[in-house]
Amino acid sequence: MPSFPGFSSVPKRKEKLPEGFSVYLDFVRVMAALMVFIHHMQGPHFLGAIQSALKLGPDAVAIFFVLSGYVIAYVTDHHEKDARTYILHRFARIMPMAVTALLLALVLDPIAKGISHFDYLKENATTVLSSLFFLNHAWWNNIYAMSARPYWSLDYEVWDYALFGVCIFAQGRLRFLLAGAILLLLGPKFLLMLPQWLLGVGVYRLSQRLRPSQAAARLMAVLPVLLYIETKCFRPHLLTQFYMYEPLKEWSLVPFQPSKFWIWHLMLAPMVAVHLFGMRHLDLKILAAAPWAGLIKKAATYTFSLYLFHLTLFRFFREFIPKGGVLYYLLQYVLTLAGIVVLAHYTEHRKVQIREFLRRRFPTVFARR
Repeated sequence: MPSFPGFSSVPKRKEKLPEGFSVYLDFVRVMAALMVFIHHMQGPHFLGAIQSALKLGPDAVAIFFVLSGYVIAYVTDHHEKDARTYILHRFARIMPMAVTALLLALVLDPIAKGISHFDYLKENATTVLSSLFFLNHAWWNNIYAMSARPYWSLDYEVWDYALFGVCIFAQGRLRFLLAGAILLLLGPKFLLMLPQWLLGVGVYRLSQRLRPSQAAARLMAVLPVLLYIETKCFRPHLLTQFYMYEPLKEWSLVPFQPSKFWIWHLMLAPMVAVHLFGMRHLDLKILAAAPWAGLIKKAATYTFSLYLFHLTLFRFFREFIPKGGVLYYLLQYVLTLAGIVVLAHYTEHRKVQIREFLRRRFPTVFARR
């Protein structure tokens, strides 16, 4: 088949991720989680100014969405060959984390606010129910999961998983009926975020079919990074325009939050996608052999917990630490990170055990095939 200049066509096959690229994906995931962490952490005045100027948190979301699409496309090619396995793996990874995030907020928020747990639960009963079904931002909904505000991205990503699973595993008319039902259930805000996730899927698929030359791969790996840095550092007026969404509110009947950065995300996500495509085809054996590769892979196993739990823990601890000086901020960071390590040990790190438990508990649904 004809190809582009600088590219060669490769037979359609399912290649495993090179170890070096796998380490790099873990590195990107760790950095994206830290971007969100830094975005929410309070600090000395100069740090707050940097946080406000860079707006790292929204950028990290676009990175996570592209990464998620890439990884899900990969695992369905290599490990999750049927709908049962796909549902089991997604459920075992998402639901324990989601339930823990909600319980954590229900337990810690009232203590920090000085109100009764019963009153807080009564006040947020609808929020908890909506969160468990990931419908906080469907159509007119604009609900945040109490102090677990990063939870909002799950309201999009979980349905990305569902839509992709339907398109891959459902057949015939059922595929179109289920996909249409998902889109109707969620409304236009979901469609604003969907392209970012699909870009990750597209990058994976394209990587299986085209192999750029090393020169082209290096160019694609480096140019998006330079463009991102140049835009963030030297064109803040453009970023302000891309972040703004007020003109859309004048005619839209649907509140855009938290999809309000969608215009900038539609520019940033292609940068991330092109960068990943280039990195995928570079020789990254040096990363796999690096002495710190194991540390990166270990740190990556905490990223979901860091992303989902940090804000609830941070807001809790800051209410009980004596204010003033650098020690005030340092204790917030240390206690929050310590709490994340403990929670990850009992949630994020237990997904394999949870899968096996579900297989034993529901053998007719999740039996191995």
